[in-house]
Amino acid sequence: MNISKNTIFKIVGLILVVYLLFFIGIYFSFDNWENRGQFGDLFGSVNGLFSAFAFAGLIVSLLIQNNDLQNQNKTLNLQIEALENQRKELELQRKELEMTRKEMKLTREQHEIVAESNKYQVKEIKKQSKINLHLNKMKILQSRFDVLTSILDLNAKGRHRINSSKKLFYEDELTEAFTEYEILGRKKLEELYEEE
Repeated sequence: MNISKNTIFKIVGLILVVYLLFFIGIYFSFDNWENRGQFGDLFGSVNGLFSAFAFAGLIVSLLIQNNDLQNQNKTLNLQIEALENQRKELELQRKELEMTRKEMKLTREQHEIVAESNKYQVKEIKKQSKINLHLNKMKILQSRFDVLTSILDLNAKGRHRINSSKKLFYEDELTEAFTEYEILGRKKLEELYEEE
């Protein structure tokens, strides 16, 4: 039962107006105070009745207040329950966020491992290509060395006549090719093993 302040003021105002009209009616209806007093004594029992109504109104207002307090307690209990549910939901969200953070960290670590692996593979491919290039150069020098050696062998057996200037040219070229082959091979292999 919600009674607004406006309604209360209207009721109190109406009672005051009735009381004032009743007082004015009695005052002008009787000539003297003695008659007015006797008329007032007629309504002495009404005074007790109004006192009983006032007491009943007090009890009714206490019951209404008790009912309102019970409703407030129920409302507070519902709010406490809702807050507890919110706290549980927030705890679940916090745990989910923590799990997501861990998953993201693992994913980042996996990406880093893959990136390192790719770098290593690229280095290995570059190293292998350098080794292959060096081996190709060595094969070319070896074939050149073999050709020059076979030419010298032919010259030594006397199968072909080569003048001495050409022989010296081939011998110098053979010595140069062999020295270059040996130095280049040693140097490149040392470089490749140092890179590891």
